[in-house]
Formats: sequence, structure tokens, C-alpha cells
Amino acid sequence: MKGVLGLIIVLAVMSTGCAQRIVWLGSLAAGSGSAAWGVSADGRTVVGVSGAFGQRRAFIWREGVGMQALPQFDDAAGSEAWNVSDDGRYVVGTILNSNWQYQNICWDAQTGTFVNLGTFGGAEGRAFGISADGSVVAGYAFSSAGPYFAYRWTADGGLISS
Repeated sequence: MKGVLGLIIVLAVMSTGCAQRIVWLGSLAAGSGSAAWGVSADGRTVVGVSGAFGQRRAFIWREGVGMQALPQFDDAAGSEAWNVSDDGRYVVGTILNSNWQYQNICWDAQTGTFVNLGTFGGAEGRAFGISADGSVVAGYAFSSAGPYFAYRWTADGGLISS
């Protein structure tokens, strides 16, 4: 059992109508664990985090493709993917920058790019929610002058409420 206690097993339950199946998602690095946090509406895309502490990396898993790391800053200390749009194209999460600040991120899985939403003037933030079509991101940020605050962000309007 040595080494097994620190391993998180990641499975996804895929369903089509009444039929369901369990799929082993794997991990980005041998011997490391993974955790799945978000699943697309059709169950064909799963997002989460894989890797040992200090080397955690956001991933996207697609049926027929497998697990792939999502891009991050060159000097990033890690990243996490928290949720995915219904069609699996847009992924939200965080990248831990070299200053140890969590930056709100929205990835476009189709193009392999991401938008750094920043921290909205606070010390850090986390993007947790995304609309079905990927046009709205929701999360929270921490203000250095006070408590956490919720936000809603769109590509067209930027930060539209807090």
C-alpha cells in the first residue's frame, strides 16, 4: 500500500440516455494523482487538476483524445481547471503565477489559448463557473482592502458586476 494513500483516483461516469459507463481518466505524470472538477453536458469533456503538490496542472480530457495539460504562463507555479462549458470548448480555472497569486483564467480548448482575467484589483481570484455557451464566467476575487467578492465577467463587457 506504500504510495497508494496519496493517490487520487479519477473516474468519470459517462452517460448516454439510460446507459452509463465509468472511464479511467489517468494522470498527466506517472505516479501522480488527478481530480476531476467539471464535465461537459454530453460527458465527452472532463476538466480538473493532475500532478503532485507543487506541480499541479490543469487538464482537459476528451473522449477519443485522452488527457492533455492546458497551457499556462511560462513561469507558472501551477494551474487548476474548475469547470467547462456545455460543448466542452471553454474551460475556467486558475493559474498560480510566479508571485503566488491565483489568476482567473478562461481557456479556449479549441484554439489552445487562454485569457487572463486577472484578479480584478485584488490579491487573487478564482474562476469557478461558466455559462452553458461559455460567454459568462463567474467566480470570486480577494480584495487586499477587504473580504472576497463575487464577480461576473463577459468577453464583451469585462467585469460587469461585483
